[in-house]
Amino acid sequence: MKGIHGKVEDLQDIRKLLTLSYLWLNRLIDAEQGQKWLRERAASPDLELDFDPDFINEYFKLSQTQQARWYGLDKPQAVRSRLQSWSEYCVKEAIQLISLMSPLYPPGLKTIDSPPLVLYVKGEGWKKFLTTPASLTVVGARNCTPYGLSCTSRLVRPLAAAGCCIVSGLARGIDGQAHAAALAARGMTIAVLPGGIDVCYPEEHRRLYQQIQQQGAVISEQWPGTRPQRFCFAARNRLLSGLAQATLVIESSQRSGTLITVDHALRQGREVMAVPGNIYSPLSVGTNQLIKEGAIPVTGVQDIWGGLHFKQAAVRVQDPLQAAVNRHRLNHDQSRLLAILSAEPLDFTAITQLDFVQGQAQQLLFDLECRGLIQLYRGKYIVK
Repeated sequence: MKGIHGKVEDLQDIRKLLTLSYLWLNRLIDAEQGQKWLRERAASPDLELDFDPDFINEYFKLSQTQQARWYGLDKPQAVRSRLQSWSEYCVKEAIQLISLMSPLYPPGLKTIDSPPLVLYVKGEGWKKFLTTPASLTVVGARNCTPYGLSCTSRLVRPLAAAGCCIVSGLARGIDGQAHAAALAARGMTIAVLPGGIDVCYPEEHRRLYQQIQQQGAVISEQWPGTRPQRFCFAARNRLLSGLAQATLVIESSQRSGTLITVDHALRQGREVMAVPGNIYSPLSVGTNQLIKEGAIPVTGVQDIWGGLHFKQAAVRVQDPLQAAVNRHRLNHDQSRLLAILSAEPLDFTAITQLDFVQGQAQQLLFDLECRGLIQLYRGKYIVK
């Protein structure tokens, strides 16, 4: 396991970073105090950090307010026991602990407000992410529409296929679809978790959580084992926007947690983009308002490349529909139905009214579903 300075960590090194993380997350120390220890640790690798109230108070020169927070915590001996157990657990589960001073820490997060002193990372694609030429955070409604899912797939697939890393939060709806589309394009995706690195939320995305680790990574600032709480989601949003060059919103109501991510993106100096939607849909109120306020309207992939300030001439993108046709060797009718559903999600009744041979539509839908190219969502078939 790579350590905070690129060397192999032993249990003692991991325990020190776990201790630092615990102190910071429980507000026993502030960012400046934590960074001071990391700087001195870089100069003197043997620098100790033990969970002992007297040692911590003396080293960090805790304020009275910080000292008062000790009374709400478990006894030091219980915390030390947990630190040792979690150290062994991190080694066993190949969980990387990356400090703010590490070369493996994402540069984009170093400039945000209150960057995590320690990041927990699990996945084979983390190093590749650090050198990716383009990255985009995709967020949107959990209770999204077929239109939102279809837009997500059609925009994300060619981006991921061209080397853009897709960052999202593993939530239901748009987030999950963004991760799935990136994986389907054999691209890279990063999931920022609201709870501990080992806590898949929502549980229904367990398979997606595992697949992301094979082609990208999952990350968290929370201690392992932490169940997601309301404050965790709000804190997570600043990491979502901070990890990427821009944030794309696909469907959002007027009062949505998605807009918190947008606020963070604006404060961080990141570009904000939005997909316009039906003016009569409650889930388009937020995105349409963002566009009125200056967000880049996205009606195609090239709008996103422009917002990322990426040299489009260097981007080689194969049409995702044509790639699916070639990869699965679809016949004419299968290809035509896939193209129709890519343009507009339809229910079964509408599909049977298309000019296919009588009774053929059901077989075509079955063929495309078996190949994993379409899915039924709220009564309508959409391209995955």
